Amino acid sequence: METTQTEGLVFMTDLSGFSRLTRSMDLMDLAELLKDFAAITWKHIGVHGGTVIKYLGDSALGYFTADRVDEGVQALMDMKRDIETNLSVDGKQAKIRVGAHYGPFVLTDLEPIMQPDIFGETVNIANMLGSGGQSSHRERMILTPEAFRKLSPAMRKAFHKFTEPVVYLAEL
Repeated sequence: METTQTEGLVFMTDLSGFSRLTRSMDLMDLAELLKDFAAITWKHIGVHGGTVIKYLGDSALGYFTADRVDEGVQALMDMKRDIETNLSVDGKQAKIRVGAHYGPFVLTDLEPIMQPDIFGETVNIANMLGSGGQSSHRERMILTPEAFRKLSPAMRKAFHKFTEPVVYLAEL
């Protein structure tokens, strides 16, 4: 793959409280749980034309191209609902935080496996939203103002402004 700079909607997901919920799980059961997580994630991202770059245990990193921002946000919202409805650990429903930021990033293959990867400040921001950030944002779908401004007026109605810092939280 040629190294290219592009822009789009970069997302990062993170299952909330994953370490605590799975600490005493059998490793084979844990593997099945993560396979289910990946299958649900891909089901929604792939259908809407997105790309999952990689899974990091209970997290996923990916992107949607600039012409698929509304579709991408809808896919992320549907994925969140599906995971929180159909994925559980010891009878406790899984919760997931989803963060998305719009901006430039670089897409390239990295040695030695030549697997596609993305990087840049856009990825860093999405990562902080999806797997870090404020405790008040746990288990939420979070968009930065840059991502929110790329949405159609109809899609914007699914979010409300939350400050400080300014982010947009989905009404699910």
